[in-house]
Amino acid sequence: TSESTSQNLANASIQLDLYYIIEKLKLYCTVLSWQKMYDFKVEINQMQNLLDEAKKEKYKGIPAIQVYSEIVEIYNNNEAVSSYKKLRELMVNYIHLFPKDEVKEIYATATNFCITKVNKGDVSFERDAFELHKERISQEIYLQDGKMPVTIFRNTVFYALRAGEIKWVQNFIDDYGGFLDPKHQENSILFGYARLDFYKKDFGTVLKHLSKLSYDDVWYNLGARTLQIASYYELDEFDALESVLQAFKTYIKREKTLTTDKKQDHLNLYKFANALIKINPKDKAKLRKLREDIENTKGVVSKPWLLEKVDQLLGVTKLEIRN
Repeated sequence: TSESTSQNLANASIQLDLYYIIEKLKLYCTVLSWQKMYDFKVEINQMQNLLDEAKKEKYKGIPAIQVYSEIVEIYNNNEAVSSYKKLRELMVNYIHLFPKDEVKEIYATATNFCITKVNKGDVSFERDAFELHKERISQEIYLQDGKMPVTIFRNTVFYALRAGEIKWVQNFIDDYGGFLDPKHQENSILFGYARLDFYKKDFGTVLKHLSKLSYDDVWYNLGARTLQIASYYELDEFDALESVLQAFKTYIKREKTLTTDKKQDHLNLYKFANALIKINPKDKAKLRKLREDIENTKGVVSKPWLLEKVDQLLGVTKLEIRN
């Protein structure tokens, strides 16, 4: 009938409108993601009008529009905590409706938001970062051709330990170490165990793991030296620590692949760790000044650990280890 035909055409028009809004939102999210990584600017015509349209009440029941609208807000505002929380709610309820490639991008956006917050000093997002990694692991979102990327393995261990999930990390390394590319497998597993044993305060075993590492990779080189510094300090082996600190400083200054900021962040660890072992523990005024300097310096590798060590010398209540 003409009535049913009219209804079908109306429904088709509505579906086309939804498809257009969703696809353009997805495109805009991709553009914003690229702009975070690369120095370029792309203008998309009528984007603000579409964003305003997507906020209308009639689209509240469309998960894709809601998800990508929140992602746009997150990309446009690093402080968009309310949008992040809304995105997490939407993920819990609707993530199963999305294709796997979109699921990966949605999780990546949420995870990167948490990591950015943690890197800025907001440790309240450490648990969220772990939970997001855990969800992605359980859904096998990380696996690419049956392999797990090294950075994913490393970051999962890191945030799980920051969240205090020591037993979970033990199981994770045992269960997923075999999914790593063979050429990176041994280093990744050894370093994972080194970090795990540091949190278990088994510092001697940390050093044994690190002694077996291949130091060809810059990241492992820096990570291992950082753990060595903390472990030798915890073991009161200050002669060895002084030697490691000097080698650490030399390596940082010579390593050409490090950015200026990365070099400075690691040199700040050297400077403050060196000051820590030379300071008189009874000189509370100098200890307080050292703590203030560490606190007020923007980029410091292992900053929470350094602050914890100063606080222990000051007799302040012990903080949680966060190397």
